[in-house]
Amino acid sequence: MKILNLSMKDKKSQVFESIFLIGLFLVTLILLIDQPLALKLTFAAVIGVVPFFIKKPIYFLYFLFLFTPSIRALTRNEQILEYFNFNALLHIMLLSIGAWSIWQARSKIIKVVRNYRFICYLIAFVVLAFVSVFYSIEKSSTINHLIRLASSSLVILLFAISVIKQKKDFYNLMYAIVLGALIPGLVGYYELFTSAGWYDSAMREFRINGTFDHPVIFSEYMFFTALVLYALIRDKSQDRFKYLFGSIFVSNLILAVSSLTRGVWNGIIAAFMVFAGIKNVKWLISGLIVFFLFFVFVEPINNRVMDVIRPSADSSFTTRLTIIKSTLPAFVSSPLFGYGFGAFDMVHLDYNEQAVFWESPQAHNDYLRLLIELGIVGLFVYLAVFISLFLLISRLYKKYKETNFETYLLSIALLWVAAGVISIGDNFLRTVESQQIAWAYTGAVIGVLEIKKISDRFEANR
Repeated sequence: MKILNLSMKDKKSQVFESIFLIGLFLVTLILLIDQPLALKLTFAAVIGVVPFFIKKPIYFLYFLFLFTPSIRALTRNEQILEYFNFNALLHIMLLSIGAWSIWQARSKIIKVVRNYRFICYLIAFVVLAFVSVFYSIEKSSTINHLIRLASSSLVILLFAISVIKQKKDFYNLMYAIVLGALIPGLVGYYELFTSAGWYDSAMREFRINGTFDHPVIFSEYMFFTALVLYALIRDKSQDRFKYLFGSIFVSNLILAVSSLTRGVWNGIIAAFMVFAGIKNVKWLISGLIVFFLFFVFVEPINNRVMDVIRPSADSSFTTRLTIIKSTLPAFVSSPLFGYGFGAFDMVHLDYNEQAVFWESPQAHNDYLRLLIELGIVGLFVYLAVFISLFLLISRLYKKYKETNFETYLLSIALLWVAAGVISIGDNFLRTVESQQIAWAYTGAVIGVLEIKKISDRFEANR
């Protein structure tokens, strides 16, 4: 009888799933009535596998990093409330499937949150952004940015921690991140050799952006993937793939530099200086020589550096200085809690009438943005996240030195050093792709650390 009851439940479950999938497919077709058939079918296919992702949430993370970097070009708008689009669908799926996975592993997550202070600060930051909805001068923008922030930082961090249950899960996620960057990289090389890509009106030339919306996003993604590859190269258990990983690592670094993104160059230099300081001063000297040779002999790099020293009137560097000068007075009017998360564009337009003619009124500086949007309190909480994270990594690095785990901790430290420097001149906080890879990677390493703790306790009790 028990077997019969189970088979009846299975049949009911299959019928329900079939009705659910058909319903989702029809709803998708209705929502995308004005879109091309290929786009409708793509949306329907992604929605159709939701039940599978709910059963096996880690496969959604694999999907997110393996496929979405290549298909984000379908719809490049990140706005959630304006209209139904592919990226909005990804955020909704990440929030819902991630929340389900976190709930399923709630006991583990509660322990992790208690043990890692930076997660508490990150929760406080997201809560502060949520509270700002009630006083924001641009509520729809605040809600949009809040959803993007929550899904691409806190949720994906806890999601990754919740689904990493064995080392195999961790390595599969690392492989998905690496493989997912291959097609964007190939498109980037095509643009590099054919002088195609994203047209920079200030530079009056094309810059490579792969399958992403902007060269900055492409460059950040390639560099962050290179840092993941560095850890895999140094991991002795991955020696059989060492040369493959090494070639992709070099390729991704070339692409990151070739996008001519100064913020990422600064991030690479900062990460390299930290790396050299930890490993060997000889690395620092060698690196400085290489950077100097690039500056002298590679004309595009020379031009971008000289543009900072002697910027033209239409230079992006001049624009960034203008943004700072014109928006800082707004801070005086609301210094504690700002004008609401995601409201910087509106503030900028109020304080700089010329910004209406600009390509983008964004801050291009996360620290300035937070000072305006969430005030001193918001900036303090945001900085507390990373100060506590670096203190944690430093402590763990000393503990796990001379082990495979050491390289992953160093890799994460370099990633967040680079992100902190990039944030000075670019919109890292609103770059969904960069946030997702950074926080998922951090969460995955913490997930492995939790497995290691359980293993160590088991060995100690034997």
